[in-house]
Amino acid sequence: MAWSARRRVAVETVALAAAALLFYRLGFLLFLFLVPLQVLYVRRGARPFVAALCGVFLGFAVMRGLQLWTLASELEGMSPLLLSADLVIPLGLLGGLALVNLPVTPRLQSVYRVLMAGGLLAILTAPILWFVGSTPELRDAVITQFEQVYQFVRESAGEAGAAMPQFEEGEFAQVFLQAVQVLLRSYVFAFTMLLLVNWFIGNAVSGNWSRNPDTLKSFAVPERLLWPSLLAWAGVLATRFAGLGVLEYVVWNFGLICVMLYAIQGLSIMRFLFDRYGFGRLSRTVILGAMVLMLFMHGLNIILIVGIALLGVSESWVQFNRLERSGENR
Repeated sequence: MAWSARRRVAVETVALAAAALLFYRLGFLLFLFLVPLQVLYVRRGARPFVAALCGVFLGFAVMRGLQLWTLASELEGMSPLLLSADLVIPLGLLGGLALVNLPVTPRLQSVYRVLMAGGLLAILTAPILWFVGSTPELRDAVITQFEQVYQFVRESAGEAGAAMPQFEEGEFAQVFLQAVQVLLRSYVFAFTMLLLVNWFIGNAVSGNWSRNPDTLKSFAVPERLLWPSLLAWAGVLATRFAGLGVLEYVVWNFGLICVMLYAIQGLSIMRFLFDRYGFGRLSRTVILGAMVLMLFMHGLNIILIVGIALLGVSESWVQFNRLERSGENR
């Protein structure tokens, strides 16, 4: 009987790890590849979860190795650091999911685990970004490749391509570098949000929320995070008047992550107020439906997100008397 139970766990571990690899390889499911691993953690615990993490990363490494082997002649002389760049993002996300879930440091608050996950991704990607940025020849080669792809799309897309802007010589490089600056200010935030989305969906799919219905309602950002958040956004405002160098990317990413965390706390407060004042299912559906529609409206979506985040921040001064917060969150 015990052997049969262990076999079921092993089969489920292999199946969900394989599903994560498949999701990653399928373009339209790429952004959900962590969901099977989160389901495995909720259903089977830490040991199968860690085994699956290792197996998935090994699978990534093998697939990347096969790709490099088939392109060996074309990639001769390329930096090993760049050749391994494709493994950095999945490694950061897998490591981040482990930091959020595993009780390696049980007294560490869950919000800080999320921040550590973002920091892990930043540390892993920093050497590659520095290498590309400090090598003019490589940077120019990357810009040239993107410009060639852009021109190919423009020439082969018919009427839609004709509507795309035509850049004069040297203009594409300027636009590309501006886009890179925007990306560097938000990429750690984007992948941290992706990690949390997968975590939430994995919990929902596995039934974790049905067993813990107050999970969202009791979410709380530690009070001591308020001042670092305000300092980060003061740094963001300072970038409009003076360059901060590498620190600019730090304050932008950290500030956006804090907005996301306070927005989740704002949703938690809304859930509590809905219950406290007896909002019915119809009222909640109408309000939430309106919020979803606003997310797709340019301008209104920013107002909505900032407003919910400010509601989350307001709990530092307004006592909503929510459910007693656990030591983990507080």
